[in-house]
Amino acid sequence: MDELRRVVGEKANEFICDCSNWVEEFCPLDALNWAKMDSSAKQSLYDKILGKYNLPKKVGGADVIDALSFQCSILYRHWRFRLKEKYYRGKTKKEARDNRPPTIDPAQWDWLVYEYWSSPKQE
Repeated sequence: MDELRRVVGEKANEFICDCSNWVEEFCPLDALNWAKMDSSAKQSLYDKILGKYNLPKKVGGADVIDALSFQCSILYRHWRFRLKEKYYRGKTKKEARDNRPPTIDPAQWDWLVYEYWSSPKQE
């Protein structure tokens, strides 16, 4: 990461793409936010990333896990935002529920639609 807290280097795009896919693979959608994400899900995600990329313990003066957490939290928020824009916004809750992407767990989708996105803070 550079001083702007972004991924840099010749493999930056590949890294971001991989991390984005792995966030979707390992992280449940029914966490209130990244800080409340199940720690075992985060650890599985970090293990996957570190298994592919030979990262030092420190990146730009920061602990590599802290740097990964920062990057993955952004990817997690973006994933949920894209889902909301495509499957929820402008639809009734029933339409959104019935239009669940096939890759999303039904219980997690129901939580997103009926609990998270329907909350006054998210409306």
